[in-house]
Amino acid sequence: MMQDVIPPADRSIRNIPVPPGRRRPPEPPRPAERYVRSEPEDIDPQEFSVPQESRRGPRIIMWTGAILSIAALLFFGFSILFAGATVSVTPKSEDVTIDGSFSASPDAPVTGLTYQLVTLERTLGEVVEATGEADVERRASGTIVISNNYSTSVQRLIKNTRFEAPDGKIYRINESIDVPGQKTVNGALVPGESEVVVYADSPGEGYNRGLTDFTIPGFKGDPRYTKFTARSKTPMSGGFIGRERVVSEGELAAARGRLHEQLKRELEVAARAQMPAGFVLFDDATFVSFSSEGTAPEGEGEVKVTEKGVLTGVLFNNRELAAFIARNSIGSYNEEPVYLPNTSRLTFAISGKDTIALPLERPLAFTLAGNALVVWLIDEVELKNAIVGRQKAALPTIMAEFPANSFSVSSRPFWSSELPDDMDRLTVSIEVPQEME
Repeated sequence: MMQDVIPPADRSIRNIPVPPGRRRPPEPPRPAERYVRSEPEDIDPQEFSVPQESRRGPRIIMWTGAILSIAALLFFGFSILFAGATVSVTPKSEDVTIDGSFSASPDAPVTGLTYQLVTLERTLGEVVEATGEADVERRASGTIVISNNYSTSVQRLIKNTRFEAPDGKIYRINESIDVPGQKTVNGALVPGESEVVVYADSPGEGYNRGLTDFTIPGFKGDPRYTKFTARSKTPMSGGFIGRERVVSEGELAAARGRLHEQLKRELEVAARAQMPAGFVLFDDATFVSFSSEGTAPEGEGEVKVTEKGVLTGVLFNNRELAAFIARNSIGSYNEEPVYLPNTSRLTFAISGKDTIALPLERPLAFTLAGNALVVWLIDEVELKNAIVGRQKAALPTIMAEFPANSFSVSSRPFWSSELPDDMDRLTVSIEVPQEME
């Protein structure tokens, strides 16, 4: 009964009999490998480590994405922070030609042309050699300040108006002068003032004096007598009677001629430098007069010749002049506000200038010829209010309400479809049109 205790044969797949036709031929024996024990060699970690490129790849992609996202956020943030727009506008303009005789006056009607006057004074001296002696009588002179505390109206004082010193000596002005009326300063009424040179009624050293006060005898018995006062700004000096060294008539005339030329140049330069903004002063729109301030000894054997120049300039308001030219040269002009960016191509001449007496208080005849660019005026504030916060697509319709030839828009960010609603972030730039040659 041994089979009862002998375990059955192993039936694993290795012990399943294979038919002869399906058996593999035996493999030839492999040559015996010889194993040689050797010292361990240095191992390069890179041969057994994961390549750095394969580890960096995902990280590079991740960091690149993060950087691009941050950059996009920053770009968007700065675009919002610095958002703004500039609207550049070229106004309507017309190049015109004018050639005719016209007139202007201080109080012209609305469709006429008015002018204003500006007056400048300057005194220059030149020292020349004294070649002879002569008996001389010279009046003292000095500058005074006249105050009008009578009314707010201008008071004209005519040539030779007298000013009396406390000792009764009289000094006169050599030209008429307008003394401004009272004005309000910081809530208080202050007198109007004007400076003028006065000359002693008679020659001699007795009229030389220091600073003092004066009254106006012509106002005696009138409320103005106590309300118009004058005080010295400089001492009265130069009065003299006696014999002194003098310059020859020829040299005196030559010195005065040189001084007059220099005075004219300096006064014209000063007039242009002091011309108020928005006004035009043409080259021929000035009158210059000269007066002698006398001669006085200057060191040993020399005399100082002193001359005074007075420039009266005729000023035109730029916009009024532009409208006047437009009325006389542009048939479609309809009293819109216009201006002249350049008047250099216009030739202005006062008619009968040599026969005109100053002060100028009447209509002034003149000729005006040449070319000028008349430019329509666009109110930047009004335009800004009209376009702030509006869609760009609406600009053509809005700009049609303004005298504009063309316009362009530059926005930040560039993709914005509307203008900023913040006035501080909206800029309006008015471009001056180019003149035709």
